[in-house]
Amino acid sequence: MKKRLILVLMCMIVILPFSTVFASSNAIHGIDIVVDLQDDGSAIITQIWDVERYNGTEMYIPQTYMGDMEISDLIVTDENGVVFEDLGRDWDVDGSIDEKAFKSGINETYDGLEICWGVGSFGSHTFTLQYKLSNLVKAYDDYDGFNSRFINDGLSDIVERYTVIIKKNGVDLSTENAAIWGFGNDGPIYFKEGHIQADSARELGYNDHVTILARFNKGIFTPNSIKASNFDELKDEAFIGSDYDADINDGSGGYGYYEVDDNYGQSSFRIRNIMPLLPFIIMISGFLFSGGRRLATNLSYGTKYTINSRRYASVPHGASEFIRSINSRETYNKPPVSSYIPAIYYTYSLSNSHLKEEDLIAAYILKWIHEKKLSMEQVSEIKKKFFILETIEEDTRLRIKPGVVIDDEAERDLWDMLVEAAGSDMVLQEKEFSKWTGRNTDTFAKWFNTSRKEGFRYYLDSGLVQPYDDGKRSDNYVKLEFTGTGKDAVRSVFGFKNYLMEYTIIDERAVQEVELWDDYLILATAYGIGDEVLKELKELYPNYAFTGDYDPMLDVYLIHRMSTSFAHSSYSSYTAQTQATRSSGGGGSSSFGGGGGFSGGGSGGGGR
Repeated sequence: MKKRLILVLMCMIVILPFSTVFASSNAIHGIDIVVDLQDDGSAIITQIWDVERYNGTEMYIPQTYMGDMEISDLIVTDENGVVFEDLGRDWDVDGSIDEKAFKSGINETYDGLEICWGVGSFGSHTFTLQYKLSNLVKAYDDYDGFNSRFINDGLSDIVERYTVIIKKNGVDLSTENAAIWGFGNDGPIYFKEGHIQADSARELGYNDHVTILARFNKGIFTPNSIKASNFDELKDEAFIGSDYDADINDGSGGYGYYEVDDNYGQSSFRIRNIMPLLPFIIMISGFLFSGGRRLATNLSYGTKYTINSRRYASVPHGASEFIRSINSRETYNKPPVSSYIPAIYYTYSLSNSHLKEEDLIAAYILKWIHEKKLSMEQVSEIKKKFFILETIEEDTRLRIKPGVVIDDEAERDLWDMLVEAAGSDMVLQEKEFSKWTGRNTDTFAKWFNTSRKEGFRYYLDSGLVQPYDDGKRSDNYVKLEFTGTGKDAVRSVFGFKNYLMEYTIIDERAVQEVELWDDYLILATAYGIGDEVLKELKELYPNYAFTGDYDPMLDVYLIHRMSTSFAHSSYSSYTAQTQATRSSGGGGSSSFGGGGGFSGGGSGGGGR
C-alpha cells in the first residue's frame, strides 16, 4: 500500500509541473476588431484573435445587455482559411475538442448569448470571425450613437494588444460630425483618416475592458432603433466613475481633437478654441494630473517605428514579462544606456510604470545649464500696486545662447520649442513656456513620441535588440527581441534608479565620485527623484555646487527647483488642454473607470 502511495505521489510530482506549464502557456496575443457601420445602424463586425491554447475545447465571447440587438450571419475561419461549419443555436458547450473542431455557433445563456467556436487543436491559432450586429447605432432625439463593449473584462488570459476600428463607408468621421470616448483602460482613442480607432497602451488585465461611447450628427445614419431620449442621458451614465469632465462643452463648437501620427505610432493633440475654458481648466489640472490619473504615455503594443525605411515593432517580444521578472531591489552603479535620456524613457514605456514627461524636460534644462547652452538668471522687478505701494518680485529666467547646434533629434526638438517660446529676445520666462505649450499641444505631444522613438533607435543601433521570428505573418515589419546585452541594459535602467535612491549607504564610494554628481543629479531628475538625491548629495558634501552657467545668487537647490518649475508649469498647461479635448469627445486617452449603460459585450470569454 505504501509503495502504491509513493508511486502515485511521484507521478503527481512529474505530471503537475507539466500541466502547469501547459495552462500557463495559454495566451491572447492580440485582438483586432473592425466595425463597419451600415446606414440602418447595424454593423458588420470582423474580429481577429491571435491566440495560443493548450487546454480547453473552445473560444467564446459573451454578449449580454443585448436589448434589441441581434447577431446573425456568423462566419469563422482559421489561419489556414478553413471556413467553420455554423451550427447556429445548436452549440454544445460540453462537446469534446474533436466534436467542436472547425465548427462555430451561438450558445444561449440566461442573460444573453455567447459566440463560440472550436479550438480544434492545441498550439498557436489565428481565428477570424465575422457577423452582423443589428441596431448598434441608435437614434436619439438630438444625435445618433451607441455605448458598446467591444472587448470584455474577465477574459481567460491577458490581452497583449488590441485595435478597434470603427468606420462608415462614404463618410469621413471626425470631430466635425462625431464625438468619442473610451472606457475600461487607458489606451488612446482618436480620429484617423476618416475612421475612429482605439489602441492598447499596454496589456489588458482581468479587470480591463474596451468600451466605446460614440455620438454622430443626424443625417449620417437612418437607425431602425429609436430611443425617446437625448444622447446626453446615455453619456451621463457612461461618465459616472470616469475621469472625464462632464461640465466641459462637447457641442458643435468643440475644443479640439486628438490626431494620430503614423511616423510616431502614438497620438497627438490639436486645439481649435480652448481659451474660454482656460481659467476653469487650470484650476482643476493640478488634481487631475498630479494626484489624479495621468494621461497614458506607455508604449502601445501596436506601435511601429520606421527607421531607415524599415518598419519595426516598437515593443520587443517578451518585454513586459522580462521586465516583470527583474528584481525590484536590484542596483546598478553606473549611468545606464550612455546616460541617454530618451533610452531611459523608452525603457520605462515598456513597463507598467512610467517616467513623468515634465521630469524629462527638467532634466534637459539642467543638462543645458550644465553644458552652458542655457543661462539661468534671477531678475528683480518692481511691481506697482494701488498706485502707491511698490513690491519687488523675483523672477527667474532662462537666457538662450545663440548658435547652439544639437544633433540628437529628441533633444533638438525640445530645444527648438524653448527657442520659439522665448521669442526674439532669446530670454524664456516660465509663463512664456507655459503659454506656448498650451497653444502648441500637437508639437509638444509629438516630442514625447520622438523621444520614445529615439530611445528605441538607441537600442536598435547599439545591438540591444535583434530580429525575432515566431513563424507568423508580420505585415512587412520586423519583430524584435532583446539580446543578452539588451536585457542587461534594461536591468541597468531600473537598477541605477535604485542605486541613486540608496546612494548614501556607501558614503566612501560617493565621496570619490564628486565629479559625477552633476550627471547623477540630471539623471535623478529624469527619474523623478532629483529632490531626494540632491538632499543626500548636500548632506554628503555641503559645499557641493552644480557646474554650469547661472546667476551667482542661485544655489543648486534653486537651480533644480526652478528647472523643475519651468517643466511642470509647461506640462500642466499642456495636460489641462488635452483634458478638455478628451472630455469634449475629441479623443485622447480612455478612462479606466466609467462606461456604464453599455449594450453588447459583457464579462468573461476567451478560452475554456
